Amino acid sequence: MKTIMTVVLLVPLFAVAQINLVPNGDFESRSADEFPCSWLVDDDNINDYINNWFTPIGTSTDVMSTYSKPNCWAHAPETGEGTMTPHSGNVMIGFINYSPDGGCQPEEWHEYLSVELTDSLVPGNLYCIEFWVALGGNSYYATNNIGALLTTTAIERGGCAPVLYKPQVNVDRVVKNTTEWLRIEASFFADSAYRYLTIGNFFKHEQTTIEEQFIQPAKKPEGSTRPTNPVSETAIEASENMEISYLAYYFIDDVKLYLCPSASISVPQQAPQTPQVPKPVSVPVVNPQGPATSNPVVSN
Repeated sequence: MKTIMTVVLLVPLFAVAQINLVPNGDFESRSADEFPCSWLVDDDNINDYINNWFTPIGTSTDVMSTYSKPNCWAHAPETGEGTMTPHSGNVMIGFINYSPDGGCQPEEWHEYLSVELTDSLVPGNLYCIEFWVALGGNSYYATNNIGALLTTTAIERGGCAPVLYKPQVNVDRVVKNTTEWLRIEASFFADSAYRYLTIGNFFKHEQTTIEEQFIQPAKKPEGSTRPTNPVSETAIEASENMEISYLAYYFIDDVKLYLCPSASISVPQQAPQTPQVPKPVSVPVVNPQGPATSNPVVSN
């Protein structure tokens, strides 16, 4: 019978803490000098402009930056989805977390961003993840369920059906800040040698809390099937000439994943088990791994 030996190394805190396993977590390493003037139109586009990142399915995650021309939809800070300056540097990512009509009938339209980590996670170790998010100011909706999913293999498939796997970290509260960035931070114990990180909404519409951000919306399209959802307590009056996006559209920046500060780390002496992608999930969770996972902390 084969046995697995675990060696515990005692090392200084500064030697293991804050080494970000997410390459290009601030999206500043770019693969193009000129950035797009509109939303991206296919799943390969994001890697045409920034290094390391890709979209796992056929939906169109966007690159927003100060590199775009001032009159472009994707030019920051005055983007077509609302006013927001990148949290750091010149680039941020925009994605749809909820769309009532969508472009993926009969499936729901979700957008994701994925990256291969610089090293696989070590099972048994406690990892910290953090990123900054803001709701686009033109978004008619705000939602919860902004999640982080770790997998051992890349999620890469055609079509636009949403990714319905159980994330290790999920934001249960509705995120509706439009004028400032909020930091999402949480920790989890790795139970596999995860190598890929994907961020987005991993739940169906009926499992997502959705709030309307405007009162008396401007020019709702005729024949729209958009549902009526609870109105946010902070909803504002919408004028006829407001450019409203009937989406929950979020900006994200400065993604980090690192070994949580600790006096010891576990080093397996045998190769990890065969990589597996998590099974689909059909019910919402706040703490996907129970006591092993902390509730995400949201802070300015």
